Amino acid sequence: MIKTTILGSAVLMFAASVASADGHVFAQEAGWNIINSEALGGCLMEQTQESGIQVQFGINGKRELGYVALFAREDLGLPDGETRVANFNIDGALFEGEGQTVVTDGFEGGFLYFNNPNFINDIINGEKMVITTEAGTEVPVDLTGTKAAGDAVLACEVANYG
Repeated sequence: MIKTTILGSAVLMFAASVASADGHVFAQEAGWNIINSEALGGCLMEQTQESGIQVQFGINGKRELGYVALFAREDLGLPDGETRVANFNIDGALFEGEGQTVVTDGFEGGFLYFNNPNFINDIINGEKMVITTEAGTEVPVDLTGTKAAGDAVLACEVANYG
């Protein structure tokens, strides 16, 4: 299967706890919190998976890009601000992109920005995503409810940003 590049570069913005703290819950949909983040100028869906990993998919209106963020409230040994390559398998569709690691407020993880519409379409219509890090660690993400949550993110965008 052919890998599709998500976006050639990524830029650090905010950690999950910061993005949530600066915004407010717009709605809850299909097990996901829909948050309006004024700092990012956009809305996002956020969920803590059974594994304890916090997942976010959202829109950064200030950069006019989508993003995915994953964080754990544990010491993963990640350096802050390092660029890393990640591979994404969404129900067999393969993507690759660069992200930036983030260590803040007891969370470790990272952000990856994207401008590939196939990536977000596969996320909101998918069932399971597996992210493989440069070190070979696989992080499974349950995508249950992302279609309904994605619709709620778009409603949040319309209500708050026109």
